[in-house]
Order: sequence, then structure tokens, then C-alpha cells
Amino acid sequence: MADTKILQEDSIDVSESSAVVVSEPEVVVTNSAIAALDKTTPILDVKEEQAKPSLPQVTHPVDGSQQRDVKSIVEAILFAANEPVSIRKLCEIIGNADAKQIRETIDLLRHEYDSQNRAFQIEDIADGFQILTRVEYYDWVAKLWKKSGDNKLSQAALETLAIVAYKQPITRANIEAIRGVQSGQMIRTLVEKKLVRIVGREEVLGRPLLYGTTKNFLEQFGLKSIKDLPKTGELDMQ
Repeated sequence: MADTKILQEDSIDVSESSAVVVSEPEVVVTNSAIAALDKTTPILDVKEEQAKPSLPQVTHPVDGSQQRDVKSIVEAILFAANEPVSIRKLCEIIGNADAKQIRETIDLLRHEYDSQNRAFQIEDIADGFQILTRVEYYDWVAKLWKKSGDNKLSQAALETLAIVAYKQPITRANIEAIRGVQSGQMIRTLVEKKLVRIVGREEVLGRPLLYGTTKNFLEQFGLKSIKDLPKTGELDMQ
């Protein structure tokens, strides 16, 4: 009761569930307020109340301490992609990652796949990277992904495509001179399938169109670039 009288003389309204802190050096509270605090929140030290809480330090996923996250992200992107993904594209997607780090991550994944004898591997194709099944599992995968006749190339189309690949840029007339037959329809078929494209015109009379292969051609045949085509001397001529 004594405490309550002191507070009333100072014209301070006191409720049964609150604590009063005065600006004077002495802190006066009611017995009931202390009891209420004991049941809810502990009284903080004055120094703790004045101290500013420290903000959590956010570390970017590409930092050294988060290398495992970068590897998982790269693996997820390559796994989900249905076409080769370039180093530049990976850097853009991940953010704040340089080409060297991405290449090191890909090399690490390759080593893991090889050491664990995985059925797939990372291939360097068409200036990008893609996860593909290993060639020794082709027969089984082919049974799952049976291609329709519309997606298969005829022998004539393959001949034409081979000529374009090895002789590009090349005109239709030169293709026909090598094959010995009209090749207009074969060229149109290859253009429709996005295996061959127009790359320019020859600087001669009439300026005939020049044809070359596409990025899709590299992807379909698992080549990094045209330089990776097998040498003619290495081909089986049976």
C-alpha cells in the first residue's frame, strides 16, 4: 500500500498489470506489476535495452563457404535444360559467379559422375554444356524414346547434310555437283529440320545462296563445334 500512495502523490496512474519506470534514478513499481512481469516477459537489463540488435550476415550462394550450393544449382540447371547451356548463361542465372568458378564446378560434377559410375555425363556441345546419358546405354534409352519416321533422315538427306557440314559454306550447285543429282528438296528438308541454314551469298554472277550447318546440327550430333567433325580419313568407308 505504501508504494501505491507514493505513486498517487506524484499524479501517476498505476494499473494492476503494468510497471512504471520514472525518470528519476529510483525505479518504483507496484507489487502487482512485478507479479505480472514474472508471469510474462523477464525484465531486461538497461544495457541490453539500449544495445542495437545485430543484423544477420547474408552470404551469397557463390561464396567459398557455399560452394556446395553452387554445384547443386549448376547441376539442377543442366539437368532441367533440354539444350546445351553456355557458361555465360549459367553466370547470368546464378549471379555474381565468374566463368572460372562455373568451369571448376562442372569439372567437379564430371569427376563425381565418373567416380560414381553414373549412367550420365556432362558433354561439351555447341559452345555449352548438357547432361546426357552415356553411349553404352543407348539401346535401352532408344526403346523409351522411339523416334517416328518423320524425324529420321533418309540416306539422301544424310548425304546432303554431310556435304554441307564438310564443305560449308557451299552453294546448291556445288552440292549437286558432288552428289550428281538434284538436291533442292533435300536442302529444303534439312532447312525445315533446322540442321542447315542460309549463311550468305557467294560473290559471283547471280549471287547464289550459301548453306551451312546450324547450332541444332551440333546438338543433334553431339559436337562442340564444326572442328570436332571426324576427319575424312577416320571415317569407315565400308
